[in-house]
Amino acid sequence: MPTIKNNSENKIYLSVTFGKLRQKTLSNGKKVDENTPNATLRETKSGEKSWAIEFDSVKGMIEGINLKTHEEYGESMELLIREESSLCSLTFKSLSFQQIMNYLPNIKFDKIVEINTFSYINKNGRITTGLNLLQEKHENTKEIIFENGEKINTIIPYYKKWEDNKWHYMNGCPSAEDVNFMNKKEMNIYNLNLE
Repeated sequence: MPTIKNNSENKIYLSVTFGKLRQKTLSNGKKVDENTPNATLRETKSGEKSWAIEFDSVKGMIEGINLKTHEEYGESMELLIREESSLCSLTFKSLSFQQIMNYLPNIKFDKIVEINTFSYINKNGRITTGLNLLQEKHENTKEIIFENGEKINTIIPYYKKWEDNKWHYMNGCPSAEDVNFMNKKEMNIYNLNLE
């Protein structure tokens, strides 16, 4: 978790890209570059180089949510999370925006939330990235037990309910069980049905 030592008014700005939480600007306003300790270099699809400090997760109390619309960049959401003296501003766009919106109705805002990012190569050889939201056990979480015995409680998206050892879709959302998300046409049709 990123931490700052200055007063609580300082924010750490994080964005979700490359399957990580990335900090491109330090709390003093200076851009992260090759001389910044723990900085990682990534190259975008367009070949642009991007330096940032990367984190796998952030954990704390949600203090605010701001929806933003930009003429050029479209819709995004800022989530403010406080851990001790640090205030982190997480920006979610496109896919991560959609993912976080699926979880929001089931988050308990009086409890600590942990946002984990992941990135892996799926069975089709493509990179899959995403988010998991964790909280202490409550009615909107599902316990997952890993092979090593570690247990987590992941927040369930508001449109799913785990019952009888399978997912049930609710709140008017169509089932995605037969949707091939590798087929762009099928995915677009499913997303249109969600709206």
